[in-house]
Amino acid sequence: MIKRPVALIGLVFFMSLIAVNYISLTAAIICGIISLVGGIVAVSVKKFRKRKEYAISLFSVTAAVAMFVSFTLIFVEPVQMLDGLKLPVTGRIVDEIESDNGRYTYTIKTESIGHDKAPQKIKIKVNTYSKLYADIYDKISTTVEFHAMSDSSKPFNYSSGVYITGFISGGTETKVESDGYRPPYYYAVMLRRYMHNKIYEYLPNDEASIVSSVALNITDGISDEVKTDFRDSGIYHQLAVSGQNMGIIVQFCFLLLHRLLSKRKSALITIGPIILFMAVTGFSPSVVRSGIMNIIYLLGLTLGRRADSLNSLAVAVIIMCLINPFNAINVGLQLSAYATLGLILLTGPITRFFRRAYLPKSKRARRIVKMLYSSTAQTLAATLLLIPVSILQFGYISIIGIVTNLLTLYISLIMLVLAASLLAISAVPFTGFIVYPGMVIVGLMAKYIIAVAHIMAKIPFATIPTTYRYIYLWLAGALILTALAFLLHRHKGVIKWTAIMTCVALVCGTVSYGIIYKDVTHIGVISAGSGQMVMLTRGNKSVLIGCGGDASAVYNLKDYMRRRGIREIDTVIVPELDEYFSANAAEVMSQIDANILISPPDSGGTQPLSSLSMEGIEKIELTGYDRIDIFENVYVCCNADKNYSILHAGDASVIIAGPGADTENCPADVLICGASFPQSVELYSDAAVIVGASARIEDKVFNRMKEMGIAAYTTVDNDMIIEIRDNGNFKIRRGM
Repeated sequence: MIKRPVALIGLVFFMSLIAVNYISLTAAIICGIISLVGGIVAVSVKKFRKRKEYAISLFSVTAAVAMFVSFTLIFVEPVQMLDGLKLPVTGRIVDEIESDNGRYTYTIKTESIGHDKAPQKIKIKVNTYSKLYADIYDKISTTVEFHAMSDSSKPFNYSSGVYITGFISGGTETKVESDGYRPPYYYAVMLRRYMHNKIYEYLPNDEASIVSSVALNITDGISDEVKTDFRDSGIYHQLAVSGQNMGIIVQFCFLLLHRLLSKRKSALITIGPIILFMAVTGFSPSVVRSGIMNIIYLLGLTLGRRADSLNSLAVAVIIMCLINPFNAINVGLQLSAYATLGLILLTGPITRFFRRAYLPKSKRARRIVKMLYSSTAQTLAATLLLIPVSILQFGYISIIGIVTNLLTLYISLIMLVLAASLLAISAVPFTGFIVYPGMVIVGLMAKYIIAVAHIMAKIPFATIPTTYRYIYLWLAGALILTALAFLLHRHKGVIKWTAIMTCVALVCGTVSYGIIYKDVTHIGVISAGSGQMVMLTRGNKSVLIGCGGDASAVYNLKDYMRRRGIREIDTVIVPELDEYFSANAAEVMSQIDANILISPPDSGGTQPLSSLSMEGIEKIELTGYDRIDIFENVYVCCNADKNYSILHAGDASVIIAGPGADTENCPADVLICGASFPQSVELYSDAAVIVGASARIEDKVFNRMKEMGIAAYTTVDNDMIIEIRDNGNFKIRRGM
């Protein structure tokens, strides 16, 4: 007899949807057929019939695959036909306008698209560098150039119901019309804006950005440095509105109402603030998950029944995935769901383990120690279940995350409660004398959290990036050992020694990996679309060659640096001042710390660098054919006249070619180029070629290469990485 069939169905369904999102549609269909056949066998064969969990699990997998495939074919695939087209669009802005370094992003629900065969009513995200004087729910008419989104941006956008993005070119005629349409969500947005502005009115920018993120789920104002510190210290999840935040609000409202009303009426009325909080925070998946669980709990109180946490979690993820199966790959939902699962399953066992290990005799001391055990157990339980998510989504494991969470979590929760209370009070006239000193305390709490994150992030090996590829092997081994430990838990000391063995394996693996790859030069070809970005790393040093590409290139560069644990760039080399090599130079230099900039003299051409702030940056000018020493046994020669740079790493050579580069008499082991081949590409029939190109021209490029017999790779799906040893041996692999 299965104790919690709903929990089993929900969690298997959720995990299956996560898995199928990372495989092809064909592979998903094959997995669905296999699970369906397995489920039929499980209910048909007498031997398996008694173990109902087999059939339930297999049919849950089948249902997940069926939903994913049908949703993709019905809603996603028809939209992809718009990729590469430039069409007139009429629609309505349905979410807050986002801005980032001069780029504005508008979420539009279309009413019509100028193509007979295209779906007319879809949700799109449109980018532009020309600000539209429009607000949420205004109606706009413009011309949009549609683009398929990169793999790195799919999880967030797909879970929001956005399956394609677009761009409005400068000078495009755009008509904005405000017709007074104001649905209920509009007023939630206005309330959100009011609270956001109030926070910035009372607090400095850094502290205000943290409070606004924790309370309202607005992260736009957080600096890249603070984000990096929070990420490396293992508390990045604290920047998002979490289930704990929702839980605090629910408890506060319920206890307040319970002083005046009965338990059932208080529970029923508290559902209203939950829905309001979800709306004010933009219905983020993590908040919605928590909201559904709390609504189930309150309905249970109303009906006189006790809700089961594990079943409530399962029901919440089922509802969200039925609405949109791509919610399963939303990072916020994964973090929230797995952390909650860890709290439910592991908090009790870990707490009991601590108490068996040591409890003082004094009652007062015992009370304090029990409280510390409970806090540590909750943090550890949530963190353990978040390790797989961190590896797959963020590309790192935070070693000191547990300690950092213990130092900041309760301060963060107190900060949230105090800030929310003060914001509510601020709506009353003449209460500034109460609000201001309270906000000073809130600001000090935010400053403390920022300081702790900064200090902990600086600790060596605070994070281990997944470019240490053994991490995946370690994770698989840790999961197997953990499963065996729970199966053999009756044997004394098994769980303890399992924990010790996994920790030792992680430390030994990290140290050995660092030794093995000490003399390896990593060359990352960043997915930059129409330009070039090549990142060189060796040990703790990094060099960027080229700052070209489209609007997504800088995001992809920062994502690559995050996954490899790179906090700053030692040297930026811009071989040419053109669209291909320097289109994003200003944005890169303003967003990423760099010590040296090497570029041609600024002649004020199409891509000048004169607007850059050079404070604290050493500027070196390229003149003709220059040799630049980068690392030991690694140097690059920039040939501006022939529009290419050649990189020498040990005995291997790599050419980074611009459009129409003249590489005659200069063959190499690897050629990195755009969709426009160099004049002498025939020289590279025995070499590897990496093409930085957009999806629209991939087929054309690769058909030509196949005709020449060239081994080719592309950055369309992800970055490409070249690993070169000093002896000239190299291998090429796709980035993670």
